[in-house]
Amino acid sequence: MTKNGMRAFASGMIITCAVIAFFYYFMFNDVKSSSKKVTDKSLTENSVENFLNKKGQVAIDQTTYDKWQAEDRQLQSKGKRSNNKKSKSDTTSSASDHEKNSSSTKSNETTEESGSQPKTATIRVTSGMTSTDIADQLLSDKVIKNSQTLVNYIISHNLENRIQLGPHKISSDMTLPQIVRALVTYHK
Repeated sequence: MTKNGMRAFASGMIITCAVIAFFYYFMFNDVKSSSKKVTDKSLTENSVENFLNKKGQVAIDQTTYDKWQAEDRQLQSKGKRSNNKKSKSDTTSSASDHEKNSSSTKSNETTEESGSQPKTATIRVTSGMTSTDIADQLLSDKVIKNSQTLVNYIISHNLENRIQLGPHKISSDMTLPQIVRALVTYHK
């Protein structure tokens, strides 16, 4: 390396060190001092309550949370037991006012004589519909009694991605596995 090359390299190193030192001492030093200002504020119970009220949330203690979780687990286990005993009765018709996907579905209901004939609906599954959308539509068509039971069944059997697009004819006298089988089977 020549003398001029060595001088250029050395001056480049000096300028680089100067730029790094400038940013370190002058630019990042302000961030450190501003973070001290933020941490100097003490967190009070009143400020937490105000923050939660603004966000529409509530703080609860650990024992209440644990109690709610235990109650939720008990309800879920009771629901699973009743599903095993009455899987056919869960798909009978009941009233609902959900009309979320009425534009993307068509329902053809047979005449019902005080619950003696099963209710039939043709639901059109379109791209982007979730299992919850499908279950809610069947609930609004009074084909199933509980939409969450159908959603839980689909999720527990990992069938969310196997639901086929297109029309599906579902009847209220079908069991839960039969309804899901109709949804995952391709129909022309």
